[in-house]
Amino acid sequence: MERNPEDGTGPVHVPFGHIVANEKWRGSQLAQDMQGKIKLVFEDGLAPVDFYLSTRCCILYVKEADLVAGNSYRKRLVRVRNSSNLQGIVIVEKTQMSEQYFPAIQKFTVLDLGMVLLPVANQVEASCLIIQLSYGSSFNNFTEEKLYSWHVKTLVVVSQAEPKRKTKISTKF
Repeated sequence: MERNPEDGTGPVHVPFGHIVANEKWRGSQLAQDMQGKIKLVFEDGLAPVDFYLSTRCCILYVKEADLVAGNSYRKRLVRVRNSSNLQGIVIVEKTQMSEQYFPAIQKFTVLDLGMVLLPVANQVEASCLIIQLSYGSSFNNFTEEKLYSWHVKTLVVVSQAEPKRKTKISTKF
């Protein structure tokens, strides 16, 4: 594998049909669920990125504990956003415990940074999403515009497939 520049936000060569994962994910539920469905290659020194789907497309995963603990995830997101080499996708564990913190990360990621944010319930759901995203980004012959278009179409399909949550709509104004 090609190595990253010093700040860790440079492109990494991702072989066709593979995902390059940060070493910190080795042995996790997320990595175990992906193995066997796609070839997962672990690399050390990928910080701040958690997964590379292609040379220029990466995933930053924000765990429930990180979201509840505070704003430590913000530096990672900003570093990737400021990199001219990468298209970052942010996946966040949105659970009952972290639900109250979700609007803040949503505003910061989508409105302030202009990045894609995808909520998942747990690491099993995240592994399925990452695999689906990787199938689209593995086509390295695509132009970035076609790749981005494919990601947007995938996100629409995934978001429509997400079970609808019951919400109470107040009619009081």
